[in-house]
Amino acid sequence: MNSVLHCDTPLLHVAYLNDGPQDGVPVVLLHGWPDDATTYARVSPVLHEAGFRTFSPWLRGFGPTSFLSKEIARAIAHHGAFDPEKARIDVEPAEDKRHTPHVTE
Repeated sequence: MNSVLHCDTPLLHVAYLNDGPQDGVPVVLLHGWPDDATTYARVSPVLHEAGFRTFSPWLRGFGPTSFLSKEIARAIAHHGAFDPEKARIDVEPAEDKRHTPHVTE
């Protein structure tokens, strides 16, 4: 995978990995706990060969992604359950900047 890139959202300074053909169909790969953006290192090359461009962000509380305010919730889980709304809030503005599709549930 390429080096770590960054972009800012209203809440976070998001670190992510990006690779694949520049004109490829974008795919956002979201990791779970306790994984991180490197979880997809073995499957990403297959996606790239198939023509996809991958974006693998470190979600809030993981790796080099950092918070822009002390008031921001530190976990993407609520009472131990994954919160898709927090993931959408974290990733969607970054996708807009990278011209990738919005996350849908």
